[in-house]
Amino acid sequence: MAKKKTKVTRVTKKHSTKDRQVLIAIIALVVVAILGVGYAAITSNLVIGGSGTEATATPDSTAFNINYTANTVASISTGGTGTVTDTTTSYPTKTASFTATGMSKMNETATVTYTITNASADLGASLATPSCTQTDTGGYFQIASTLGTSTLTKAGGATPSTSQTVTVTLIKLPVDSNVSTTITCTLVATATN
Repeated sequence: MAKKKTKVTRVTKKHSTKDRQVLIAIIALVVVAILGVGYAAITSNLVIGGSGTEATATPDSTAFNINYTANTVASISTGGTGTVTDTTTSYPTKTASFTATGMSKMNETATVTYTITNASADLGASLATPSCTQTDTGGYFQIASTLGTSTLTKAGGATPSTSQTVTVTLIKLPVDSNVSTTITCTLVATATN
């Protein structure tokens, strides 16, 4: 038996220009849709608070409440002749005061220690080193002021109170008449979160 050869004919269809344009348009639409979804996914994380949104905070002067709350010590050094008296009219207060009188011995000291309390419910406080000035220009008195700690927690926290000690030392004896000085110690408290 003889084999018969068959001829395979390929049928090719020529795509028309119109078919190509439709295919390109479909591909373009798919690409634009994919890019649009991708862009939306990226930009949805970039919008914070919407357009034109702003937040403001108004200071509340009552929210930060640092005061002298007590006088814990008022004393004259051992062997001293003077007296020291707390003259603060009431506690709590922003201004504490005392008088030291009758000091007559070299290096005699008058010491007053006050308790400082942070009564602020939401704010802590950072206390600067107290700075003291005096009106004595004759060099009779030396003034020192120290803090127990410079950081206060908010009320109810671990350390809402500290102490401030003011020491006045007679370093030069007056010869002809009594001398006096007015002392001002400034303690600056800064609110902290």
